[in-house]
Amino acid sequence: MIMRIAEISPFLMSSSAAVWSAMTTCWDRNVYVPQLAHRFWKLMLQILSRYRTWIHNSLPLFPLDHGKSLLANEKV
Repeated sequence: MIMRIAEISPFLMSSSAAVWSAMTTCWDRNVYVPQLAHRFWKLMLQILSRYRTWIHNSLPLFPLDHGKSLLANEKV
């Protein structure tokens, strides 16, 4: 049964829901192939890496409590 992401999503951003959906789909019993586990793992890492890059390049400045701003690409 295919459900629309917006109907079941606990995420605030649709992109986060899409990443979660892609990751869970890869490990679904109807998709996952044990002999290709290393490639599924690599795909997971690529999805997360690209999502992280997108987040860091897309987030606006967020003011911190002590008056400074944190850029999306700054390390905490």
